[in-house]
Order: sequence, then C-alpha cells, then structure tokens
Amino acid sequence: MMHWKILAVLLCALVASTPGCRKKTAEQAADVASEGDVKSEKGEQDVQAPKSKKKGKKASKRAKKGNKKETAPPQAPATPPTPPSPQPLPQAPASPLPQAPTPPSSPAPLPAPPLPPPPVQIPITRLLSVADLNEYLEVKGWISYGAVPGMVPSEGFNSVIYRKPGESAFVSLLAWDFEQYAQALERWNELYATWPNAKEQDKLFTKLTFFSYRNQVSSLVFLEPDRSMVLAVSCHTQVCDDTKLLNIARSVFSKAR
Repeated sequence: MMHWKILAVLLCALVASTPGCRKKTAEQAADVASEGDVKSEKGEQDVQAPKSKKKGKKASKRAKKGNKKETAPPQAPATPPTPPSPQPLPQAPASPLPQAPTPPSSPAPLPAPPLPPPPVQIPITRLLSVADLNEYLEVKGWISYGAVPGMVPSEGFNSVIYRKPGESAFVSLLAWDFEQYAQALERWNELYATWPNAKEQDKLFTKLTFFSYRNQVSSLVFLEPDRSMVLAVSCHTQVCDDTKLLNIARSVFSKAR
C-alpha cells in the first residue's frame, strides 16, 4: 500500500500540468504525511509508553506519600524533657552519741592539812617575857596573846603582845632579824620615815634610836648593830611612862646582843 502511494505521487509529479492531478497529489502527499505523522506519533507513543507507566508509578507513589504527609497532623516541635528536680536523700535518724561510762563515785577528798607556820628564828618571848613586865611595871597579871594582829610571823620577823584581861592597856614588841647590817639600817630608816611623830634619840643605849608616839601609845625603835636586828617596844600610857618604857627597851636590847 505504501509503495503504491509512492508511485502515484511520482506519476502526479510527471503530469503536474494537469490540475486535478496536482490537487490529488497534494492531497495524497498530505495523506502520506499525515499517515507518517500518525505512525510516527504511534511509534513515539509506543516507545514513550513504558516511560509514562514508570513515571506514573513514581508519581502515584509520590502522590501517596504527599497524601500521607498532608493527612498526617502537624507535630509540635519536640521540647527537651524537663529533668526532674533532685529529691532530698533520706537522712538516717541521728544515733545518740555513746556516753562515757559514769565513773564510780569516789569519796570526797579530805581537806588538806593546814600548812605549818614558817620557821621563826627570833625567840620573841625570850627577848620580852611576863617576868620582865612584872619587874618594870607596877601593874601585874599580864598574859601573852601571841603575835600582834595583822603582823604575820616569818623567818626574819616575829612579834608578841601582852594584855591584862579586862583592860585595854598593852605592851608589845616587834623584832626584825637581818643577815647584813645594811639591811637592818634600811629597815630602821623606813620605820623612822613612816611612824608618827618620830624623833631621833642618839644619846640613849644605842645611837640609832627614835621615839614615836600616837594617841595613848609610845614607842622606842632601835637598831642592835652586832646582830643586825631592829626592835620596837610599844607601851600604853596608862601603864608606862617614859622612864618605864626606856627600862623595858634597854632590857630587850641587852637580851638581843
């Protein structure tokens, strides 16, 4: 069929002068071209058909995926989970501290014995005794009352006071004993500077002597140079005048040598 058409076209070309033939050949050429085009289109469709099928499958898959994506509800952006706040660890109940065992009750300590008095080297009652007072004083009945109140005896100091019971009159003796004469002289100067109404008496039984008085008490304070001793005799004016006081002081000075 195809060959016949081609021959007809060639014949028409030869007899181109004939109008009917020209029209016919033109129509035939158009038919041939259209048939070629149709075949070519069919061929192209036949060739391109598999591709369209494949593309159709891919498009359908994409459409399904798109539908799935469109149908799926929009999800909110994921927020990081808030970490739970740390819970306080359970504390074990405080166990009571072990108590030290109570020591057995011990008996109360006994009171410490009183300390012995310091050794006294000055035999104060030998320097002035009750016999001496009875000898130089008219009043009798003297009793030793120990050390002068407020004057604590020590190794280098001692004192004694005599009283008659029921009376305020008294006679007392204070004695300081030093190792060196310079120490005794320093003590005598201190007493001379501090005792009331002190007046030096350098013409008596020793040069270093002073007289002191206050209210109703008179005193003679003197230094014995050989023994480095300072002695002070005091007497109440009710029982002693100046002469009796001097006699008692001279007796003490002689016993101290």
